Amino acid sequence: MKTFRLFVVLCMTLCSAYLFAEPVQLNVPDLFSGIFDQYAYNFVNTSMAGRGHTGISVRDRINVATQNPAAFRSNRPHFAIEIMVKNEVYEFNEMYWFNAPSLTEEGEMEVRYTETNMRYQSPFPFSYFGVGFAPVNNFNFGLSYSLNRSIKYSFMRRDLLALATNRFLIPRNDTYPTFMEHQLTFTANRQFGNFTIGLNNNLLIHRFEYYRNEGRLDYMAFTEFIYRPQIGVLYELRGLQVGASFTPKTENTMERQYIRYEVVHQTNIKTGLSVDVMRDLRVLFDTDINLYSETSEHFDDRITYKFGLEKMFENYSLKVGFIHSPSIFSGEHKVPNYFLGIPGTYHPNFKYNIPFKGNYRQTEMNMLTFGTSMEILPRTNLHLAMLTDLGDVGLSSFMASLDIDLSVFERRRR
Repeated sequence: MKTFRLFVVLCMTLCSAYLFAEPVQLNVPDLFSGIFDQYAYNFVNTSMAGRGHTGISVRDRINVATQNPAAFRSNRPHFAIEIMVKNEVYEFNEMYWFNAPSLTEEGEMEVRYTETNMRYQSPFPFSYFGVGFAPVNNFNFGLSYSLNRSIKYSFMRRDLLALATNRFLIPRNDTYPTFMEHQLTFTANRQFGNFTIGLNNNLLIHRFEYYRNEGRLDYMAFTEFIYRPQIGVLYELRGLQVGASFTPKTENTMERQYIRYEVVHQTNIKTGLSVDVMRDLRVLFDTDINLYSETSEHFDDRITYKFGLEKMFENYSLKVGFIHSPSIFSGEHKVPNYFLGIPGTYHPNFKYNIPFKGNYRQTEMNMLTFGTSMEILPRTNLHLAMLTDLGDVGLSSFMASLDIDLSVFERRRR
């Protein structure tokens, strides 16, 4: 009997500790967090995406440069352009509010909470443009733009009342919070026999539109610029290719009005292996390592495993692949209240519209990918890819890109 009582007390203690556990404070900007990367991250490079986004060890045109600067080759001037379309998914982060106090049937005061079930969207279909130049003394050079991350959160859309005249009040709609990471890249590499080393000079442009500001009426939209170098290597030996790239940790301070974050851009390490098992069949395996623990002590590091197959035919190839990307955090977290401690800025209509906590669910992804590449005109390639997540996120993405030699236009002029 004593053993049973001890067991009951122990269970009640554990349950109480769970129910009243303090949510963690993540201290990372909204939508910028690595948690959202499961949706926000764009698998730029359609050719790679079709085979599980593998291929940093495979020589290709300018479109591979952002993944591994050493894998880029430019036999002649060319350019590439890409579009990407994603579906909407349900949010990872459920937000909790206290409703206005109400009386129960017994006449007692009661406070309830509600939760949301909103959606994420990716508002920008144009994801890449790049130009590769003719090589000079074994040096390859290229310029590119890529949309690395894009996410819009259909949350906190408020109908506000703007005073137009002394007589009329007109409604004004707020806009959904949006985060986009644009990247401008200058690529250079040099080949030494079977070995190539390359460097990407990356300028990241982080655009926050209508940053979510609990308890405030400010329209916060701002841009951050960050420089991040990326070094890459490639080694080729007959039917075997090995590649890797490294982007070191970068830190900067994000400070606007009443928000301030010491932002850490995590270390990223990519590795890749490609084996030509037959003349027309290629097997690829890549890993993508992001040290998210550098951005928050509550985050795990994410190691994304990628596997791909490509079957080559005369003028086209067929591709299939798989991507496994684990969660880095799940559980409750605090929601910052930007009204607290700032007298005179609180809006009375927000009294019960400020969430007091959130809860991130699991975001493990297991993606199947399919794709094809084909030569539709001389020196003009069309790439198509489809990615579908069978895991917790439910993301689907369709991608299409063209890479074209500029010599095609010179011939037409003649």
